[in-house]
Amino acid sequence: MPEIGRHTVTIVSHDLTTLGDKPAVKMFVTYPDGEDGDIAIWLSEKSMGIARKSLKLCGFDPDKEDFGILADKQEHLKGRKVDVVVEEYNGKMRAQIALGNTA
Repeated sequence: MPEIGRHTVTIVSHDLTTLGDKPAVKMFVTYPDGEDGDIAIWLSEKSMGIARKSLKLCGFDPDKEDFGILADKQEHLKGRKVDVVVEEYNGKMRAQIALGNTA
């Protein structure tokens, strides 16, 4: 995973999945240095507000599009660019969609 900070990534594909016991959209991305990675957007009740904002930044409008398209057409968002923040969280590195002027 790239170093801590903000990066603009390119979406390669995505899928609807379950991680642990929680529903999520998993985005597969390429960083500017060519490194591949993935980003989870959690779809639980608790995180749905952040998920909706994150998906809109990725080019998916949950108010106008059906979530099923993210599984049925896994390249629906291919080529879209989105900013992510790489950070250390609970001793592990993770990437999240950048929602504001962070990092």
